[in-house]
Formats: sequence, structure tokens, C-alpha cells
Amino acid sequence: DDDRARRLLDHTWELDATTATAEDQRRTEMYREEFRRQELRDDTLTFADFIDNLGLLVDIAPLAPEDIRRASQLTFRTNQFNFTTLRRDESEMQALIAGGGHDIRTVRVRDRFGDYGLVGLVIAEARSDALVTDTFLLSCRVLGRGAEHRIAAELGRLAVDRGLPTVRMRVETTKRNTPARKFLESIAPEAARRADAQLFEC
Repeated sequence: DDDRARRLLDHTWELDATTATAEDQRRTEMYREEFRRQELRDDTLTFADFIDNLGLLVDIAPLAPEDIRRASQLTFRTNQFNFTTLRRDESEMQALIAGGGHDIRTVRVRDRFGDYGLVGLVIAEARSDALVTDTFLLSCRVLGRGAEHRIAAELGRLAVDRGLPTVRMRVETTKRNTPARKFLESIAPEAARRADAQLFEC
């Protein structure tokens, strides 16, 4: 059915060039860079040596206006390492910025082989007794390479800067976000876990 086929194509984001982000446009190049990383991994004796040889650089910065589209895109596409799986379109992201009540940070990662691009997002709110994370997500392309630990450390730094003794993180368990939950369990002491095992304080 030609008409149904056209409607399908009109609603396929991969074919929508007008909304492509910088990361979308570099997709083929990123695949080539990942092949080179895998070659290094195959030639390295231990995973720790592999990570050391990558020369990973993590840049965490306030959300810039030109990155709103990509930040929104990440909330829809990231499932495995996404604590709350809250989805936000561009207008919702802009409203958060305008409201001024949240710290919004983007995460860019690069290594000796190339630039992963904007791969992470953190949204946190300073309350009277804690810095409360609303969103903590990271693309699976960089999982297990140390970026997630640096993001957690940045949340700690933000809490200290605001005179808050605690970072409160919540994970809403889904069928796909086990990596996010396991990471949170690995960094939060047992005593910091609330009774429902969904809320962690660090």
C-alpha cells in the first residue's frame, strides 16, 4: 500500500534530516572509531589496560542552547543506563532551563580514537536537605569505561558547592535499565538504601 508506506516513512526519525544532531551526522565515522577501539581491546591483555590505553576524557558542562535537541533525543533513546526513563521533548527541556530550579549538565566523551559526542545527561534539583537527581542517563556506547563514575562524582561536587550533605538518587526499575540499577547499587553503601530499594542516598 503506497499510501501507508509514505506515512511510515514520514514518521521514521532516521530519515528526517531536518532534526539530525551532530551525533546523527557522524554515525558512520563513529562506527569506524568503535572498530578501532575493539581492535585495541582484542590486543590488550586486561580490561584495565584497555581503559588506560583509551585515554578517555569526560567533559561535564551546563546544558547549552545548541544542545537542547540532542539532550531531548537522549531522554527518548537511552534505556539501559537511564535511572528514571523520564522522556522530555525540546519544549520541556527549555522550560526546565527557564525555570532555573534545576542543575542540567551534559556529558561529552572522547578518547584517542575519536569523539563519542554528547552521550550523557544529568538533571538535579537542590532541595533543603539534598541534591535530588531527576535524570541520570548515559549512552550504552560509553558504559563501563568510567564516565558514569565521573558523573556521580560531579553530582557530589554540585552538592558540596550548594552546602548539601547528600545526593539522593532514585532508580525506577524497568525491563531494560538493569545496568543503571547495578551501577547505583555498586556505588551506594547498603546503609544508604531506602526500604523500597528504589531510592539511594550517597
